[in-house]
Amino acid sequence: MDQEFSLSSLPFVINLTMEQQQKLLSEIAIRYAEERAYQEILCRRYILAEEPTPGLLYDDRLPLRLGCGKTKAYELLQAGVLRHQRIGAKYIVTEDAVREFFADRRRVF
Repeated sequence: MDQEFSLSSLPFVINLTMEQQQKLLSEIAIRYAEERAYQEILCRRYILAEEPTPGLLYDDRLPLRLGCGKTKAYELLQAGVLRHQRIGAKYIVTEDAVREFFADRRRVF
C-alpha cells in the first residue's frame, strides 16, 4: 500500500504516492545539483599565468579559458576588451566577464 504525501503548508493539497514522491525528490535533487554546479562555475576567476593555481578544482589560466595564447590574452586585457580587475601586476578575470566577452564576439561575427 502506497503512503500518501501532502504539502499542507500550501493553499491547496497535493497527494502523491510513494513512487511519485521518489520521482519528485529525484527530480528536485537533479535540479539542485545542476544549479549548484552552475553557481560554482560562475564563481570561477582566471589569471594570466603559465601554471594553474595549486589547490583549485579547475584550471584558472586565462589563455586556456579563452582558447588563445598568453600574448593575445594580455592584448585583450590591455585594450580593455576583456573586463578585469588588476591587483598589483596580476590581472583577475571573472567567469562572467569571460562569458560577456564571448557574447560580444558572437554579435560581431
